[in-house]
Amino acid sequence: MRRSGFIDKNTIHQVLEKWRHTTNPEGNIIPPSQRVPARQCLCQIKVQRLKKKMLELLFKAIVKILGHLVPFTLRRHFTPQRLADNVRIVVASDGDGIEFWASDLPRIEAWVVITNLTPFALELDRCYGAFGFGPPICEFTNLERRCIAANGEERFMLRASMNAFQVEYVRKMKEQNGRASLDFHGQFSCNVNSFSLHRHIGTTHFRLCNFNHPLSTWLPLAKEECKTQ
Repeated sequence: MRRSGFIDKNTIHQVLEKWRHTTNPEGNIIPPSQRVPARQCLCQIKVQRLKKKMLELLFKAIVKILGHLVPFTLRRHFTPQRLADNVRIVVASDGDGIEFWASDLPRIEAWVVITNLTPFALELDRCYGAFGFGPPICEFTNLERRCIAANGEERFMLRASMNAFQVEYVRKMKEQNGRASLDFHGQFSCNVNSFSLHRHIGTTHFRLCNFNHPLSTWLPLAKEECKTQ
């Protein structure tokens, strides 16, 4: 490898040629006695190269130090609580909100929108919680990982199954003008910190499907099956 500050023969030749043809502003060749010595020109080039090399090494050292200090500083500033405060979770306003289905396969469905207001990309590792109509009715778990860009949002569906008794309970709460709710717990992570998030979302934006009849045709059979179990 070439040592830093080493001057090769081509550079020396170029300096000597330039030194021999040094001219003044009028274009006349300056006598050798009035010129800067060639050895001094070579020394100046060597010093300039050494300065450039030292600046490069200094810059690399600073970048390396900042690489250790910046994450530590960001971790101190963006605490888990601060990150959690900048994540919003709502039930999607378009559509029917939380849907309760009293069909042959009773279930609860809801489109959820997570908005990331932090300057970091977030990853939702997993989420769990419960749907409610008044008090909690049934639980859900979602283990699918989702990436949410910085200042972006992610939209996905949460779903949980209901049994016969839960369907009948929703029917009773419907007559009492009950209110739908979503209890959400999520585990998030980013380059700076990991944090958990809990949100209780109460909403009047919901729809009850196939709850008009006093009892659906499958409900008595489902009750008998639950009793035998």
